[in-house]
Amino acid sequence: MLIFNFHQIEPSITHHDRKHITITPNGLRQIIRVLRYCGIEPVCIRRVLAQRGPTETNKTALLTFDDGFENVYRYA
Repeated sequence: MLIFNFHQIEPSITHHDRKHITITPNGLRQIIRVLRYCGIEPVCIRRVLAQRGPTETNKTALLTFDDGFENVYRYA
């Protein structure tokens, strides 16, 4: 399983200090497209927990966000 961690999602990244920890909605869409193109299925944390941890296959990906910012809810 691949695990991606993001901090925030913003329509445009204007803060220099956030450019390495923030993604745009379009950037997130592109990542998901590439994963699917490569045959990798994005999965939710509920599925990972039901399996009692990450699977042994690299054909799944978990996308996580480390804070509960409103912009994650709005754009993700």
